[in-house]
This record gives sequence, structure tokens and C-alpha cells, in this order.
Amino acid sequence: MAKYSNRQDGYPAFLFYPNDWLASPDLNSCSLEAQGLWIKMLCIMYLSPKRGVLLLSSGKQIESKTLAKMCGIDEQTISKLLKELEEAGVFSRLDNQAIYNRRMYREGQISEARREAGRLGGKKQNKSKEGSKTEASVENEYYINIENKNNKEKEGDCKEEGKEKIDKKQVEEFFERFWQAYPKRKGKKVGKKECWEFVKEKIKPTEWDDLLKATENYAKSDESVEGYARDPIRFLKKEYWRDWVDVELSGKIKFNEDKEFICADCKQIKQKSEREYGEDGSARCRSCHQKYIENWKKEKEMDIQKAKEEWQRLSPEQKEKR
Repeated sequence: MAKYSNRQDGYPAFLFYPNDWLASPDLNSCSLEAQGLWIKMLCIMYLSPKRGVLLLSSGKQIESKTLAKMCGIDEQTISKLLKELEEAGVFSRLDNQAIYNRRMYREGQISEARREAGRLGGKKQNKSKEGSKTEASVENEYYINIENKNNKEKEGDCKEEGKEKIDKKQVEEFFERFWQAYPKRKGKKVGKKECWEFVKEKIKPTEWDDLLKATENYAKSDESVEGYARDPIRFLKKEYWRDWVDVELSGKIKFNEDKEFICADCKQIKQKSEREYGEDGSARCRSCHQKYIENWKKEKEMDIQKAKEEWQRLSPEQKEKR
């Protein structure tokens, strides 16, 4: 497997999202010391031979002992901070237990797929007049356009589609249904304004039914019935609601939401240390996530092959126009 570095892909720096960092409930539940370790790990993962995964330049996993040396502190402290970050759901692990950052890893996969499309186009590069556009470069652009189009389709409903014919009144009516259904905490509910802003900006109309179903299920859980429901804004922002969509309720459900979650595929209660997020935003256990990734890769390969075949069917004039 060919290694790639920031020199090869032309990106010596990575994007940092201050709003996401400051608003992340997972990260903000950790100590300042753990947050400092995480930013150090992000830098290491960006320079990793497999972007987003905590590896040495040789490709070997970075264990707590090695990480302690790199940070200049003792291994016991590192282990404690890593446990704190993992229990909060800040990072995930691959099947081989390597630590990785979900967003950086996903962006690295997309970048790798685009380079592969460019490599396929480069094989057929035909040098023509100086300054003119080569067939290979046109083909490369065509593959990338196809890939971007397919990625948008796989996300479900895009923003434009999700907002189609949805006016403020409809959003207000939905929010009132959600707010009425959400259980009280010790006899009261707080944060209505903050919840309204979040629902209005972040929850797609295509997710309304699932959110209502999840809210009704959660209202029947042990902690809700006993008056210890989470604040509604945490239920939304931390996406706890996704764990309650397809729960089959038979009496009361007992599981610790701080340490456990319900897999979107097998519907089993699992430890949060096993939680992995897919491109569709669903939380799965490692076993189900691996199956999801395998299917996702197959679909990606089929998309590239389909784009390649479609390109071959085009006439020279059509290729030049594209």
C-alpha cells in the first residue's frame, strides 16, 4: 500500500472548526488536560501514513507507552486521559484497535478515492498541443464530478431537497409536537429557545418522524419515568435520540446512556467504546460497522467502474465538451 503524506497530497495543514470544537458536548465533558492531549493526537493523525489514524510513520500503531514518550509525560497519566476521551466518545477504534478521528479519516478516504480516479485518468493521458486540455484531464474531472454527485445522493436528502416547500409554520408545528412529547426532568423542562434554534437549523424535515418516535420511546424509559430525563438540548445535540428510534419497548428499557448505546443495525445494547459512525450518521457496533464499510466500499468501486464505462461510451466530441 502506497503511503501518502502532506507533501504528496499538497495539504501541509488541516482545517480546524472552532465552532465544532467549542460546541462539542463529548469533548467539553473532558478535562482541559484531555482536550490538550486530543489536539496533539490530531496533529499526529494528520501526518500519519493513513490519514486520521494514530500511527507512526512506519505504519505501526501508537500505543499509550509510545504516546507518553511523544508527549513527555508518564504512561499512567496518558492511559487515564485516553480512557477519559474514549468513554466520552471523542475518538473511535478500528477493528485492529487503532485509534482514529472519524472526520479526518472520512475526509482522507474521500481524498484517496479522488486520487484513484485521477490515477485511472492519467493512464490514458494523451499529450496533445501545448496549452490544450488533455483527454486524461477531462476524464479525471468527469470521474470526480460523478463521484461528488453520487456522494450527495448517498447522503439521503440534500439541504435543498430537505427544505423544499417547508415554511416556518410547519417547523413551528413540528417543534411543538416534539416539545410536548419530551419528558420533564424533575417536573420541568428547560432550554426551549435553544432547542428551537437547533431543530430549526440542524434537524431535516426527513428526520422529523424519527425524532418524534425516538422522543416518545425515550419518554417511556426508566430514567424519564423516574424524573431523570436528560436536558432536551443534550438529547438533540449529542444525538442520543438516534439510539431511541427503533427501540422495541416492552415495559421499561434499562441501559446506561453515558456508557452504552443501541446499534442502528443489530438493535443490541453495546458499550460506547464500540461505537462507530458511518457516512449516513448512524451509530453502529464494530461488527455491524465493518459490514457497513465493506458494502460502502463495494458501492464506491461500482460507482467508479460505472463512471469509467460511461466515459468510454462517449464520443471524442462529447468528451471534449465535458
